[in-house]
Amino acid sequence: MNRTDSFREGRKKYLRASLWIPYAVIAGLLILCGWQESQIADLQERMMNVESSRYDEQLNDIRWEAETALRKTRGHDGDIYRLEDHSADLQFRVMEMEWDLYGREGMAKQHTDSEGTRLPVRP
Repeated sequence: MNRTDSFREGRKKYLRASLWIPYAVIAGLLILCGWQESQIADLQERMMNVESSRYDEQLNDIRWEAETALRKTRGHDGDIYRLEDHSADLQFRVMEMEWDLYGREGMAKQHTDSEGTRLPVRP
């Protein structure tokens, strides 16, 4: 018996109907497992992309809210400056009226109480 005959005998032994069916089933299951692994990996990648897009959306929303608040704050800064300017003008007008009423010397003679607040000088 030569080498080719022993190969044919071995091949016949493994290709019998009762033995090749389990090998085919095992091969099919391995192929199915490989396909499922690739599907799972694809699903994981898609889920990570969805999570990252949601995270990006949340960051964009936070950034938009911060920029909106900053614009409002800048608008309020202008309002505050105008109010301070108007308040200073009114305070100066009050002082002018006190000067007209008491005279400049009378303002220097004002007394203070125990808390350090100024008391008006009565004429």
